[in-house]
Amino acid sequence: MTLLERDERMWEQGHQEGVKEGENLFASLVSKLIKDGRHEDIECAANDENFRNALFAEYHLK
Repeated sequence: MTLLERDERMWEQGHQEGVKEGENLFASLVSKLIKDGRHEDIECAANDENFRNALFAEYHLK
């Protein structure tokens, strides 16, 4: 394996871990919003990055 192949493999692994972490973070947010009856905010969070980040801060998730 060349250094380039190793670096590409490490980058891909890190990328996959980052995606999984983001999915888990959003799932936690959605669960909290459902629990609080804030169903309309789920769609807003899915479509608006600024709104989503505000919710992450509100729920101390990020």
